[in-house]
Amino acid sequence: MKDPGDGSIHQAATLTVLHYAGNGLWSYEEDAYNPLNFLAMVHEYTKRCQALGTISEDALAFAKNMNWQLD
Repeated sequence: MKDPGDGSIHQAATLTVLHYAGNGLWSYEEDAYNPLNFLAMVHEYTKRCQALGTISEDALAFAKNMNWQLD
């Protein structure tokens, strides 16, 4: 995630598998991650952005749709 303005790091682990098909082409991509870990990270990130005054309108709308308290 982008630095919210205080240098803090917000990240979640993912695994990406790319299968090469040859001739400069990829056959497929698989991504694996834990959605609950990702959601928790996004929640903490939006709370931090709100506290710093750097939250975007999109992030604010997402938090509202998720019924998250940001203060």
